[in-house]
Amino acid sequence: MLRHAAALFLFILSLALAGPASAEPKCDKGTAKKPHLESAIMTLPGGGLPHRRAYVLLSCWDNAGEVEGLADANGKLLVPAIYNRIVPISPTTVLVQPAIAVKQFYQEREPWRLYVIGKGEQGPAPWKHIWAPQWNAEQYAIGWNQAYECCSTEFFLLAGGPDNVVPIRNLGGAARGPGEVTLESYHGTLIAHFTAADGTPVSRILDMYGKPVSPVLGAIERWDTYAPLWPHEFRHPSYKDKNRILATDYLSVIMTGEHDVLPYGKLYVPIDEAGQPLPLPAGVIGVLPLKFLPPPNSDNVTLGWALVEDGPGGLRARAAFGTLQSVIARASTLPVYTGLARSSQGMTDRNAFIRDVFLVRKPEDGLWHLLDANLFAPTPAPGDGPQVSGRTTSETYAAYVESRMAFQRGIIAQHERERAEAEARFTATLEARHQEMVAAGSYCEWQVGGPLLAPKTIELILANCAVQSDAMFNYARSRGANPQIVADAEYKYWKARGRFATPIPPAPPGTFTSPNWEAWGNSIIKSAKESTDTFVRERRRDYYQNLERWNRGYQKSCC
Repeated sequence: MLRHAAALFLFILSLALAGPASAEPKCDKGTAKKPHLESAIMTLPGGGLPHRRAYVLLSCWDNAGEVEGLADANGKLLVPAIYNRIVPISPTTVLVQPAIAVKQFYQEREPWRLYVIGKGEQGPAPWKHIWAPQWNAEQYAIGWNQAYECCSTEFFLLAGGPDNVVPIRNLGGAARGPGEVTLESYHGTLIAHFTAADGTPVSRILDMYGKPVSPVLGAIERWDTYAPLWPHEFRHPSYKDKNRILATDYLSVIMTGEHDVLPYGKLYVPIDEAGQPLPLPAGVIGVLPLKFLPPPNSDNVTLGWALVEDGPGGLRARAAFGTLQSVIARASTLPVYTGLARSSQGMTDRNAFIRDVFLVRKPEDGLWHLLDANLFAPTPAPGDGPQVSGRTTSETYAAYVESRMAFQRGIIAQHERERAEAEARFTATLEARHQEMVAAGSYCEWQVGGPLLAPKTIELILANCAVQSDAMFNYARSRGANPQIVADAEYKYWKARGRFATPIPPAPPGTFTSPNWEAWGNSIIKSAKESTDTFVRERRRDYYQNLERWNRGYQKSCC
């Protein structure tokens, strides 16, 4: 009984000692009627209903969840802070999403309700999903009812409140579903992405009230230019650290198709908030990003840009790392390439010498050369083997892979030679130490932790000396001493101490066999398709004919 009481006392004492470390810290969480207020003041489009977000902490831990409410600019509470999300859509009406005690996945799907300021909840909202972009301290609201959270056949701009919504619809096309549109905000405007009737991806810029700002354009894409990365980061997910973003550009596709200077099959023009092309240097017809990740990766991240020119000899590119504006500023100083391609098929985790590369064709010799895709510098680096070139991209890349494989084999052979030489020196040292200890008769004085010994020296000690510590047996096994001699000595050691140890058998044959590193072999890539001299003219004709059709009414019920 006394023993149980003592155990109970120790248990209660442990809880008392551990309590402060695991207890929730104290703080002012706020309440539904006296919540915390954010300092930023937002308004509805046009300046109506100046308001501040109110919130209550769900706990005092870091990154704790919150429930939201709404207050006016002076701090007067308009909506109690009990909701998961609140979005004002008029001076009197707010969309509220009730907070429920479930996982976030289900919380975001909780139906929205209409809340009239001064009266409370008035019933369900007409929209299943709500998006609330902000721009220049103005709060906008967009609703839709499609099952998907990304896209819909129609969106509703709620800038005028629930009784004055502006729909955005599309006639049809080959999107995820018939007539689907996706929206994204861009400097106080909306970019509507949809498809033409022939399935071509297109975009249009609208103001926040749904009025078209631009004609129908080729698909608009957002691209982030990142600062260069260190070599050890090239294959690590942390490359997408937002602190590395140097610039963000919006581009419209103006040309698609296979061509020697279009490694990704697209040519772009940078645009402003109204969809107007930004100025480019004389002779430059478009730009393309030097993607950070090779296809089929789809991340819109780049480390640099290529400017594409249309000259008497066809298309050519000037490329460099850096932001688009910095590359444009250096255009006249950049080297000219008549071909630009990308390849990474030979990369494996077992051959770090094969890199993701750009292939560039130089006008002075008409041959393809290699640039490291993560450095935009020649590869292999000086001193790492010969530079390769070829008449086609496939020939050049195949030669590069073979040279890198040969370089790796040479490195492995050199490593094996150095290892064998070091092992020979080490063996000679151990042999000299063995002969010295035998001649002096001092081998029984050796203790674990002393100078390394050869296996035969250890066997000599085990067979002729009194072992002082059982650590000797693990040491003997690690040094490769005869398993039977070790087992016999261990048995003798424990027998002298009143315990019999079962001899430990040797490891099975082949346990420590190295894999055959040369099993990873060569890679073969397909030949690039050569384009004709009429590429630019044909693509321009087709593209602008399509734009003319789209802007003459074929999509008038869309954006």
